[in-house]
Amino acid sequence: MIRTVSAALGIALLACGSAQAQTIDYDCDTPAQRVSAIKRAVSGTDFSMSGTVTPREAYDSGEYGATAGIRLEAPDGSWFVNIGIVRSFDDEDRDPDEVPAFLHSKSGDIETVSTFGNMKLGRAYRFTLTVAGGRGKAVLDGDYSWVEARSIDFEVPSATQAIASISCETGHFLFGEVDFGR
Repeated sequence: MIRTVSAALGIALLACGSAQAQTIDYDCDTPAQRVSAIKRAVSGTDFSMSGTVTPREAYDSGEYGATAGIRLEAPDGSWFVNIGIVRSFDDEDRDPDEVPAFLHSKSGDIETVSTFGNMKLGRAYRFTLTVAGGRGKAVLDGDYSWVEARSIDFEVPSATQAIASISCETGHFLFGEVDFGR
């Protein structure tokens, strides 16, 4: 009886461990003019990434702004979509406790940039980046002063492989429960 309960408990713990292995937490803290990234190859016909991102601190390098990226891209570079968080220090009127977020996508020769809005330092924002059948959606959900969530649609070519990545440069960003999908 005790062995049966112990075996069942061990199997349950292994199942929990494998479920936790599907997502990662990444405390991305890079000094000025340095980059850190995690990349994963994904395959299928639909791609999806999700998790949270918390901008913690933007370092002033004098030359480069603090940047975080949540990205899906073709292995050959023919398309990409990137949720970007960029803090530039050349705008003195900007609130020092905010960082702007945007969506940058490219498909062939066509590039688009759309604005999500400003993110507060120290607050977690849920993100989802999805591509299916050449169409996609990026969602950044959080505690904005102007809206609680923002969704932006985009188009990219249909694909069977992609590279999913999270990164930061010249700043401190906490990525939580990141699921790179398939």
